[in-house]
Amino acid sequence: MFAYTIDFVDIATGWTEQRAAWGKGEKGVLEQIKDVEKMLPFPLLGFDSDNGGEFLNYHLFRHFTDRKQPVSFTRSRAYRKDDNADIEQKNWTHVRQWFGYQRLDNPKVVPLMNNLYRNEWRSFSISVAG
Repeated sequence: MFAYTIDFVDIATGWTEQRAAWGKGEKGVLEQIKDVEKMLPFPLLGFDSDNGGEFLNYHLFRHFTDRKQPVSFTRSRAYRKDDNADIEQKNWTHVRQWFGYQRLDNPKVVPLMNNLYRNEWRSFSISVAG
């Protein structure tokens, strides 16, 4: 297993958040999505993901739809990488320039990555978006 970064981009404002998760398990990914949702300065109205199993699962579907105000949950078209161009661009500027392309195979890096994402990069995002 490896550390993976999940990118979140609000298309309307450009607001960007990242979270690292150990592996692509549905529960770990959902935990990070919940963390980002708590930190957003606006309500989450929609969630559009790629077609990975870490996103297309019952846990995530239920998280977004079983609430008082359901969140629209959609996915990109299969084999259409351009559908996620905003995310792909952030992978370069917000992930690869920090961590490179090597696989991080030690679970101890996940909290360190999330500390950077929450406290260092987020501060920059706030100043740029605000």
